[in-house]
Amino acid sequence: MIKISEIEKQVPTNFICPLEEEVFQILEKLKIQYEYVTNDVVETMDECVDIDKKLECEIRKSILLTNKKHTTFFLVVLPAKKSLDVHQLEAKIGISGLCFATADDMEKRLGVQPGSLTVLSVVRDLDDYVQVILDKEIEDSPNFSSNTGTNRRHLKIKTTDLMRYLKEVHHRPRVIPFS
Repeated sequence: MIKISEIEKQVPTNFICPLEEEVFQILEKLKIQYEYVTNDVVETMDECVDIDKKLECEIRKSILLTNKKHTTFFLVVLPAKKSLDVHQLEAKIGISGLCFATADDMEKRLGVQPGSLTVLSVVRDLDDYVQVILDKEIEDSPNFSSNTGTNRRHLKIKTTDLMRYLKEVHHRPRVIPFS
């Protein structure tokens, strides 16, 4: 069982990574209310179940895909239990030949390591290489939860506030129903 802190509701006094500091700056700028916990390292969605219970919100899965030339990226956000059918996504967005992005791609484009990918990291995508794709189920949920750029801290915000955050960092999501 992983260790999880009590729920906090104000800016952390110590940031685990630089991206996390940027995320909290934007949340504060937009006056977005949040709750977060600090936890032992988690590397799988199954390990997040206790965090889900603590925050009373399911942690969402983020997957970074790219085209063959590694010039366009798609950050897909899904409920934890859903799996991604890449061929189905290709058909829905009209692009073929998608593959999983490399660790180097994640670091270069979004400043994160594998296991710490989050939709909040698009704040680092200054050249607009990354397109955000949300599962319709996420848009329809009242709350959203993910890591903060590190797999050692997770937060919960309202889904409407997630949309405000994405707009602020110039990334309007494309919402697609996944089966």
